[in-house]
This record gives sequence, structure tokens and C-alpha cells, in this order.
Amino acid sequence: MDSSVNRSRWRKRSQRNKPLLFSISLLFLLSLLLLLLLLLVSSKTLTSLIPFSPKTLAPKSKNPCETLALAGERFLWYAPHSGFSNQLSELRNAILISAILNRTLVVPPVLDHHAVALGSCPKFRVKGPAELRAAVWDHIMQLAEERRYVSMADIIDLSSITSSKVRIIDFRVFASLWCGLNMGNACFGSLCCAISGDGSLSTNSSPCRSLLSGSQA
Repeated sequence: MDSSVNRSRWRKRSQRNKPLLFSISLLFLLSLLLLLLLLLVSSKTLTSLIPFSPKTLAPKSKNPCETLALAGERFLWYAPHSGFSNQLSELRNAILISAILNRTLVVPPVLDHHAVALGSCPKFRVKGPAELRAAVWDHIMQLAEERRYVSMADIIDLSSITSSKVRIIDFRVFASLWCGLNMGNACFGSLCCAISGDGSLSTNSSPCRSLLSGSQA
């Protein structure tokens, strides 16, 4: 008698629990579907925020220098002078002007202190524009020959500049690709891989010196 009563009670409880189990299962499935939907939407949102997707990236070249090309580029080259403080101020101005003119900035080296003086005493040191540019060019070539070339980019962090709209190119790379000069003595590491190992490069800088400075060789 007791066993039959217990069985009837168990059946009643199981029947009562069926709707509850069904509701819990349904709620779990709905939660799972909602989670999958949120993951799908978030992945699409992240993809839209990333400027370059893996499909749009160009395949990496074994030689990073193969991507260097000057076709269609317009450059801004300037002649720094005086001490390091002046050269730093001139670099700031050059970055601003290159952004306004939409030019690729040629980053020069750090010149020796007052190797090219302008406006310092005695007053006869003041040079004309062409004379100043020629003097800067000659000093840069001297730094390269003596293996004392240190780029401003090695002293000043220009990573924030390269991530903006301002494009920059190292003077050594520019002189090699644009002027055809052999700047191998001034280059170290992967930066100057484009200008090393090319036997066709010239050591005569006079034509490019005359063109960029506006003076006679």
C-alpha cells in the first residue's frame, strides 16, 4: 500500500517538474543564441574598426627594400645649421611645412656643433641660401665618409610622425635612390639595405649637390 502511494507521489512530482525543466532548457537555449549573436556582432564591429584586414595586407617581401620607390613622390629637403637646439627647432618647422605642402620630409643627420653657422658672431658667417645648402651638403658628405653619420631619427623619436599624415625618408636612402649616390659607409642595419651592395651607385655627389643647393659645383 505504501509503495503504491509513493509511486503516485513521485509521478505527480515528475509531472510537475516537467514544465520547469522545459522552461529552464528553453531559457538556456535562448541565452546561448543571444551570446552567439553578440559574438557575431562584436566581431563584425571590430573588423570594421581595423583599417587593414589580413586580406588587404600585401604579402611580406623577403627583401624589405623592394617596396622602396620614389615614383610620384614630392620631397622637402632643408638645410639645418648651428647647434643642436637650432637643428631641433628646424626639424619641427620642417615637419609642419611638409604636412602643409604634402611633401615627404627628408630627415637629415645631426650636424657637428656650429659646423655650419648662420647668424652667429662674427657676422660675416651669415650665408646666402645657396651657400648654406651647399655647406650643409658638404658637411653631410663628410660625416658619411668619416662614418660619423647619426640621423636625427636616431636621436628623436619620430614614430608618432610616421603614424600621422607626414611621410619621412632618411637622407641616406634619399641620396641613394634619388641621387644615385653610394651611401654604404654611413649605413648600418636594415634601414640602409636599399643602398648597399649596388655597384652601380656613384661616389660623385657634385651633380646632386648643385641641383639641391642651387649653387655651382
